[in-house]
Amino acid sequence: MTDFKKVLIVDDSITILEIVKKFIGNRNYEIITANNGVSGLKMAEQEKPDVILLDIMLPKMDGYEVCRRIRKNADLAKTKILLFSVKSDKNSMEIGYKAGADDYLAKESGLETIADRIDLLLNHS
Repeated sequence: MTDFKKVLIVDDSITILEIVKKFIGNRNYEIITANNGVSGLKMAEQEKPDVILLDIMLPKMDGYEVCRRIRKNADLAKTKILLFSVKSDKNSMEIGYKAGADDYLAKESGLETIADRIDLLLNHS
């Protein structure tokens, strides 16, 4: 039996969701998506993914708040959170880590780097 790791991608851009989903999916992960913070949190609670690739600037609830709420949920204690955003300044990163993120990447890092970071988080869980 093959045990696919589950990755939740939360981004308000349908284009980014589809591109990242297709690229990450080629690495044999089960991919689920959400396009706002509220649905991302709900999806995380229902699906219990291994990793969440979480944008910061989201409608309805920002990624920092989603991250904080996930960290308060005992059922999601082992879930790894990789924040990714166009905001790559030191302050944004500090807020992300304080919210409970395991890693932080600028969106312009590229698909290969995002996929490698997901691999790294999954292999060190």
